[in-house]
Amino acid sequence: MTTIEYGHLYIDGQWAAPASAERIPVTEAATEEPLGSVPAATERDIDAAVDAARKAFDDPEGWATWSPARRGDVLERFAGALEARGAETARRVSVQNGMPLWLAQNFEAGFPPLLLRYYVGLVAEGQEEVRAGMLGKKSLIRREPIGVVAAIVPWNVPQAISFLKLGPALAAGNAVVLKCRSPVPQRPAAPSPRPAAGCCGR
Repeated sequence: MTTIEYGHLYIDGQWAAPASAERIPVTEAATEEPLGSVPAATERDIDAAVDAARKAFDDPEGWATWSPARRGDVLERFAGALEARGAETARRVSVQNGMPLWLAQNFEAGFPPLLLRYYVGLVAEGQEEVRAGMLGKKSLIRREPIGVVAAIVPWNVPQAISFLKLGPALAAGNAVVLKCRSPVPQRPAAPSPRPAAGCCGR
């Protein structure tokens, strides 16, 4: 039987004790049997995550200043780590939200590495692009980091949607605070690069 029991939140590149003792129960979707519990992030935890993400973004030698190729190397390793944990990720998602295992294997385990690699490739194509606009005008598309990105993940497709948000944000050089929706607190399957100072539990 799967047990999901975590005591920490991932903040500032490390697992940190939560500010509160409040817990979120985790139940098996099919049987409603208890699987365990995870910490409930409070405003203090969110503030700590946002402060850490801002500090990471403002670091003059940090993630935001790295070349797309250097960020791409890290995100490629991240994608590989996700693939290595794919079977476990699919099983955990399936027991928590009731998604059929075959679907979890395809979407929750298979899709996140593809997304990371897609956005790494997109950013590697160039920082600026000129596109035709309306009325004969031109639009300049500039791919550059803008700061701290807040991302809230729904319960139904937690891994895939996490990486629809993490992929473009991290590839562009942003820092991310990722909050899992509390009824199904599935955390991302592998800790993300340090700039992603999220509040998912462990």
